[in-house]
Amino acid sequence: MDYFYPIQDDIKIMKDYLTPEKPYFATTPRNHESIFFVTKGNLIYTKNGASEIVRKDHIGYVSKGSIDESRAFECERVEYYVFNFSFGDEMKNLPFPTSCVFDKSYLGLFKKAYDCFFFKKPGYKNLLAGYLSEIIGKLYGDIFVTKRHKTALERIEIAVNFLSESYNDPNLKTSDLAPLCNMSEKQFRRVFLEAFGKTPYSFLQEFRINQAELLLESTSKSIGEIAEDCGFYDIYSFSHCFKKHNGVSPTNFRK
Repeated sequence: MDYFYPIQDDIKIMKDYLTPEKPYFATTPRNHESIFFVTKGNLIYTKNGASEIVRKDHIGYVSKGSIDESRAFECERVEYYVFNFSFGDEMKNLPFPTSCVFDKSYLGLFKKAYDCFFFKKPGYKNLLAGYLSEIIGKLYGDIFVTKRHKTALERIEIAVNFLSESYNDPNLKTSDLAPLCNMSEKQFRRVFLEAFGKTPYSFLQEFRINQAELLLESTSKSIGEIAEDCGFYDIYSFSHCFKKHNGVSPTNFRK
């Protein structure tokens, strides 16, 4: 474990890791909820005989009372940040069998919660509790996705996985993704919109910006290095795209 910080009596955050030789096994029911963000590798989570894979850049929720296990999956090491907290016994009744992987729309809320801890501005404890509550509230709404939405996600899963692994290639074109799903470009675009509510190109750009934000916050790499690492042709296209999404330049975002 790299660090462990108490934020307040019932909320804690830590950065931890698992390896094939170091899995996690719960021997007693969890006395808290957990929200975690995988930053490296893949994690496989098992509860009540059901398993779910949580990949890099995905977020998961683990309910209070769980007796579960986690391990590295198809990698030598999986790293993640996790919030442990308790807002009452009603949280343990969320209706799903395993960890419930979140889509990308949760990443912004997780980052806001982490920033509250990291910067510790006045009132940050109340803000942090608010962000975690908002994640839980959003989860209640999103957990009942339609069968049609699930089917759309399943049809393009291979393309989304490829995109998340190849986003740093500046020559990657969203038109290259359709053949991976045995679809025409028009059909792929329609199914992608159905699944994510945005075009493949918008999804790719937002994914790259999310990666850039993490690098700006957690590394000392130059703006040019981050632009290259995140699949932008040059620092100018990166800065333009970043400001369009965030309203500030990468330099001011880091400050």
